[in-house]
Amino acid sequence: MIKNKCFFYVTILSLGVALLSGCYGNNESQTTILSKDVLSESGKLNDPIYVTFKEVLDLEPEIDFTDILGVSSKRLLYRKNSQLFQLDLNSQISKNLLAFNPLAISKDLSKALFVDENNLYVYEVQKEASVLIHEDIIDFFDNQIAFIDTMGHYVSYFDNNSLTLKIIDSSNGEIQLIDLEGILNHGSYARPKAHIDGESLYIAMDSQSKLAVYQVNEDGSLIEKLLFPHKEDTILDFQVINGGKQLIFNGVYNKLSGVFLYDLTDASLTRLVSGGKTSEGEWIPSYTISPDESRIAFSLEIEEQGNHETNYYLAGISDARLINTVRIIENENLPAVIAMMAHWAPDSNNLFIKKTAQSGQSRIVEEILIYK
Repeated sequence: MIKNKCFFYVTILSLGVALLSGCYGNNESQTTILSKDVLSESGKLNDPIYVTFKEVLDLEPEIDFTDILGVSSKRLLYRKNSQLFQLDLNSQISKNLLAFNPLAISKDLSKALFVDENNLYVYEVQKEASVLIHEDIIDFFDNQIAFIDTMGHYVSYFDNNSLTLKIIDSSNGEIQLIDLEGILNHGSYARPKAHIDGESLYIAMDSQSKLAVYQVNEDGSLIEKLLFPHKEDTILDFQVINGGKQLIFNGVYNKLSGVFLYDLTDASLTRLVSGGKTSEGEWIPSYTISPDESRIAFSLEIEEQGNHETNYYLAGISDARLINTVRIIENENLPAVIAMMAHWAPDSNNLFIKKTAQSGQSRIVEEILIYK
């Protein structure tokens, strides 16, 4: 149990070394290089080194960890009774912002999405004003609507009926239609994931025929950027970073699980963080990238004598490798993966992690851990 408001936390991180040759993507034989800084699936990273400064913010309102939607140094946005509230972190005073259930919050905390009478709106937090961006939304609670850029300029919506992905400009409601019926071929499929890197739109498609990441042209046609050719391959989440030069994703590639960095220029694939196996099966690391794309937070699973714990780490990303890796949480039993438990400050200076009471036995957030 953390008792002090702030303290120094000292840890040592041992990094594994791995090298692998294999084939993938674009119908060419390639060499897959695993970074010298790749973290192995261990739970053996227990040798104490790096120092990180941690602050603890006690949270007075009782909020479920899934209802905290975003955090900055001054405020916290959360859902309560299917409405949007803002908590001033200095005064601990809450303010009701929106009398509708927020579907999503942009990473810079400037916008929220909500539906009223099957119409989709963007709520601008600073202006306290709402803008209609799409009419006749269907099945909107089925994880189909999301902001796909940091500042909430664009919203993705997948229409199950027409098998069409709609990219909506949140400022004016203009829509780019991407007809996926031919790719999906009415077979089994997972809903496409979309991301905008500032200039280009990318989608990840897992259909009956193949799994791939595509770049989308203005006319809606697709350019295959990364093919997953192996039967066991999966992709959970992805993001294009470094000015459209690199694609980061977590999943399984050629029977290896982990967090991977794919260079869109030279088609090299680097595994930054390894997954692993426990008695319950294989697990894939969860991760979250800072808004300025310079740092990554990720989690590793640990199994010792049948007990499962999780370690959280912070690292920089440079030249397709991890640098300055530090362990920030050790041997915790938190209720969800780091992608659900952590929030980056919009300026990337702080990482906020929701810590539930009783070491994961409760869903109520007791403290917000702040890492510089």
